[in-house]
Amino acid sequence: MIRVKKVENIRKVVIIVIITLCVGIGIGLFFASRSVCGFWNSFFPNFFSNIIGVSLAAIIGIPTGLAVNQHFVEQTEGKRHKAQVILVKDRLITVKTELEGHIRLFNHVATIFSPAVTREGSAQNPPAVQIPPSEIVNCKFPDIVGTNFLMDNSALDIGEATLVSTLSLYYFNLKALNETLALRAVQSIQLESWNYSIYALNQKTWSIQPTTLQSVLDGITRLASQEP
Repeated sequence: MIRVKKVENIRKVVIIVIITLCVGIGIGLFFASRSVCGFWNSFFPNFFSNIIGVSLAAIIGIPTGLAVNQHFVEQTEGKRHKAQVILVKDRLITVKTELEGHIRLFNHVATIFSPAVTREGSAQNPPAVQIPPSEIVNCKFPDIVGTNFLMDNSALDIGEATLVSTLSLYYFNLKALNETLALRAVQSIQLESWNYSIYALNQKTWSIQPTTLQSVLDGITRLASQEP
């Protein structure tokens, strides 16, 4: 869109300069055909020769200048894009490491919050296994790297909208899981309901972890192929 506008502007400038040139030549020929003496006889030929010279310079110089400027702009944008590609790829590598570290925690949370283990006691069932708050707090999933990655628009700037969308969904669920874990650590009633919520959120987030990790791996490969 920007390039089209620039082409239109160049076209308008050239048309204006050509019209000016034609008018200048016409007026010059008109006065040259008349017998004017003294100052005016020398003024008009010089005046219109200057118009012709300036018009020719504008016809050649303006498009050339704009073309050179466009070339340098494209070079600058190209260097900026390559730098962003490298930056996003390096950040994705750290996101990959964070995602891989979540697998152990998914297993751990699924074990200690499984319905078979946390079922509250009744006349027929034994009391639920008590989970120390300190152990619940230690179940928190690291999410700083992924959250910071999503807060930066660099990935969107280089066209990785699909990858950003996939990561956003995963970290949205992970945030909900972490918040529920933090609330569960300070609860003393309705523990069965809290435990089930944590178990369900854990299973839901765990289920999309493999596809999220694969999307990150694909993104790293894709961006590595774009490096200079």
